[in-house]
Amino acid sequence: MSYRNYSGVPLGGIGAGKIEWCPDGAFRNITTQNNWDNPITVGQWKQDTHEYLCGFAPEFSSRGIEGSFLGVYVDGVGMLVLKEDEDPLYHTVPVGSIRYQGRFPTIHTDYKPWGGINIAVDAWSGLNLGDADPEYKNSALPAAVFIVTLTNRSEQSRYVAATFSWAHIVGVGGYPQARVHDLRDNTIHAEQTGDFLHLIFDHARSKVDARIEGHYALTVPVQPFDSSYLGWSTYIHNWPSHPTLRNTFGESGILPQLIVQEDRRTGLSGAVALGHSLAPGESISLPFVLSWYFPHFIANHASRINYGQHYTKWFQSAVEIGEYTYQHRLELRENVHQWQDRLAQSSLPSWFVEKLMNDLFPLYTNTLWGANGKFSVSEAPTDMRGCLGTLDQRASASFIYTYAFPRLAKSELDLFVAQQIGDDHPERFGVHWDTQLGKWGKSLDRLGAIRHDIGWESFEGGSLGHQNWLSLHWPDIPLLYILQLYHFVTTTGDQEQARQWYTSAQRAYDFYCRLDQDHDGIAELWGPGSCTYDNEDYPYYGASAYIGGLTLAAQQALMAWAKYRQDRAQQVRLERDYRLTYDTMVNRLWDSQQQHFFTWQDAQSAHWTDPDRIHQPRSSSCHVAQLAGQWFSALLDLPAIASDSQRRQALKAIDRANVAPIQYCPADEAFENGKLSQSWPYYVETYYIATAVYAGLDKLAWTALKKIYDAMYEHDQSPWNAALTWAGSGNGDRRWGQWYMTNPASWYVLESLLGVHYNRLTHCLTFRRASAQLEYEPESKLPVFLPGIWLTLKTTNASLALTCDRVFDSLVMNISAIVLPTDYAWLLYADGSEIAVSKTENVDNSFREYRLKTPITWKSGGTLTCVRQ
Repeated sequence: MSYRNYSGVPLGGIGAGKIEWCPDGAFRNITTQNNWDNPITVGQWKQDTHEYLCGFAPEFSSRGIEGSFLGVYVDGVGMLVLKEDEDPLYHTVPVGSIRYQGRFPTIHTDYKPWGGINIAVDAWSGLNLGDADPEYKNSALPAAVFIVTLTNRSEQSRYVAATFSWAHIVGVGGYPQARVHDLRDNTIHAEQTGDFLHLIFDHARSKVDARIEGHYALTVPVQPFDSSYLGWSTYIHNWPSHPTLRNTFGESGILPQLIVQEDRRTGLSGAVALGHSLAPGESISLPFVLSWYFPHFIANHASRINYGQHYTKWFQSAVEIGEYTYQHRLELRENVHQWQDRLAQSSLPSWFVEKLMNDLFPLYTNTLWGANGKFSVSEAPTDMRGCLGTLDQRASASFIYTYAFPRLAKSELDLFVAQQIGDDHPERFGVHWDTQLGKWGKSLDRLGAIRHDIGWESFEGGSLGHQNWLSLHWPDIPLLYILQLYHFVTTTGDQEQARQWYTSAQRAYDFYCRLDQDHDGIAELWGPGSCTYDNEDYPYYGASAYIGGLTLAAQQALMAWAKYRQDRAQQVRLERDYRLTYDTMVNRLWDSQQQHFFTWQDAQSAHWTDPDRIHQPRSSSCHVAQLAGQWFSALLDLPAIASDSQRRQALKAIDRANVAPIQYCPADEAFENGKLSQSWPYYVETYYIATAVYAGLDKLAWTALKKIYDAMYEHDQSPWNAALTWAGSGNGDRRWGQWYMTNPASWYVLESLLGVHYNRLTHCLTFRRASAQLEYEPESKLPVFLPGIWLTLKTTNASLALTCDRVFDSLVMNISAIVLPTDYAWLLYADGSEIAVSKTENVDNSFREYRLKTPITWKSGGTLTCVRQ
């Protein structure tokens, strides 16, 4: 099924809510009113009132929000609504005629000419991936810009105009699974402030809940255009005493500067218009800004807690926001184009560039940012009922936050740290599944345990889980916690966090070790609901390759962290633990016949008598996440968790079993009988595709990635609310988890293609894929995004050149060591001069470190070149 018009590119800001302008010209899925889990999707006239419906397409309406649209007027022809369906009294564009190009957070649309006038619209919001402002103000504006461009292709002068109509939706929204609908005493009024005309959608008295209190503003300049406005009851069209959009703008292109407001219970709408005369061949761009201000983010778990909205630190009203956005509209667009152009002008395939851009939609759709700086990401608005943070999914989703908005990433991680189970926690001791007896009843000290989430549309109250979904005991959670903390401190160089979080990471590891009941180095799973693969479709038991690999990666990360902290005792302990886990993973879990790791193996299975959990001693299925730990090891420049031969064999087995037989999203699990499971494609992107790239199996990676793209763009056609689960024919049909947080996982695929890592704690720069890039990707040009620095990597058949394009943060890139593959000997140059090397030593069998005699500091325009000998 195609979901083409069910969503569109979101416009808004980080933490500020969004509107979606869909390919059919309708506005849908509006979350501007603190209603992340109750998006307004339908607005319609019912029983003498305007009713709004919330949720994911509860009753899909081709009109979306009635009364909300863009329109144009041409002298002698009349009015055209730039929407496929609206009230029958309006003339709308033909179905399927809009040419819609969505590249988050920008939209470009073209329409068939109207009366000899060409029509195009550009819309955007601010998103600056290279922002030196630690507050990220221009990426967090509750506003959207629309530019209607009209070009006169006729042979005579024509008066033309454009209008923006907006339905009065103040008072609609609510909480997860609790809709609020209060349109009482909604008002519209106009203000002129200096050079601007504002039409303001407000309310005269308090609403039933503070969450939905606030207002919108439509802002236009008063010069050099003819500016006008009208507020009216949307569904009153033919009464002579009531001017309407149709009988005013539709006849002259000018609105009557009037507010008609007789019944505040009915559906009000308002519109602003801009007009101008066009000579033959002349073009004009008519600008509109929609802004909003809903300052009360009330906690879901406690109405007394008002987190506020972060944008209230800068603005006091939608009018202020509208004026600021208009004044900075070109800067906002340029900031977006800078990072989009870096992708578009690279050697990456155009379809992957499109995917990278649109996969960032959760930045607007899923983010919550309080006035006090607390920040988190909603897992799946509507379907997941406000679950924030979701640590297991965050592991594959966090690139864009860590690399472009590190202050936000730190805030979210701090919330997990704060909720770690401590010495005096009332729930410190709990009951766990006894893997030797095959039943619940084992006492567990949960000191150091990490919660699966931060809260449920709240920044407190992360879930402790329950017996059927005991997320506090999932063994992958403490491991992913350790890996994400380590990734953040090495990527940002935050020495204070490296010190503060170290103890927390050690406690999390101690808790993980207590989950390992048979002491083989890998904590056991106990069936459905015991890890991130958390439902009845994933009945996993005992020691799994997924958990085993993550254990090895987390042990390596902690060893490196302990070395940095000069904690020798912890290093010794971890080295011992690593050897035990490695032996279990590589020797016991390797299926030499199938040439991949077992999904799981349970030596205690004979003891289990629970009829719902009786199982065989092992599963020989081929799982797409069996090398999850290897991805982390490569990402963090840690030693490999298995031999090169095992890694490559396992990746090729996944290609044969999970990817090749299926048309769209690769299966999570492929069984010996040929059965294929559903797909969680974002884990496929990190745990398989990025891992394959690091292993030099680029062809396998591109094949799998293109299948995911085809599912979302060619088959489903609605990438801006892509779900977690894909099943049905060829795994091409969306299932559960709309607007899923992990869509940005594709940026980790980009990161793997680059293979350029910089550890800011050790000042070591690694070219992880240098040999493969020289051999298979000569003449490539790829953008590198690091915190505070943008670079470009160019390759020839003999060298790699890394150029510093821009430094926009206080973070400095000092390089004291460079790591390159051992395949070749390398000469190093900085700005054309050879770099003196004090010594070289092998990091492992694959990489050699070149220690520089004198550290180099990179500045904008500088180039580092590695030439193979």
